[in-house]
Amino acid sequence: MSQHTHVIDGIICAIDEAINRISAFEDAKKRSDYILDMVDEAVITTDEEGTILSVNSFFESRFGYNHDNIIGKKIDFLFPEEFRKEISLLISYPREGIFFNKENIAIHDASENSYDCEISICRMLRGDGAIRYIFILK
Repeated sequence: MSQHTHVIDGIICAIDEAINRISAFEDAKKRSDYILDMVDEAVITTDEEGTILSVNSFFESRFGYNHDNIIGKKIDFLFPEEFRKEISLLISYPREGIFFNKENIAIHDASENSYDCEISICRMLRGDGAIRYIFILK
C-alpha cells in the first residue's frame, strides 16, 4: 500500500467517525425534543447569553410563537420592561440547579397579550462545558 492510500484511508475513517458522531448528536437532539414536547408546561432553553435555543410545542401553542421566529432571539423580549433587567442579572450569576421561582410574572404572547405565569429558571452545565438555562413557565 502506498502512503497516499494510507492518507485516503485515514480521511475516510475520519469522515465515517464524524458522520457517526453527527448521527448520535441528531438522535440525542430528537430524543431531547421528544421529551420536552411531552411536558405540559412551556419550556424554553437558552444559552448563557439568554439567546433562545429551543422551545417546546406547548410553549408555541400557548403563546402563539412560531419556532422559527423565536429561535435566536434574546429571552428578555418575552417579559415586561421592568423584569428584563432582573432576568439578565439572574442568568449572569453562576448557580446550579433551580435557582429562581416566582409567580405572577407577565409573559407577552405573539399578539402582545400578557399572561401571568409562574416562572422557574434552572441552570445546567453540559458535559462539553456549555451553560444552558431552562425556563419553565406555568
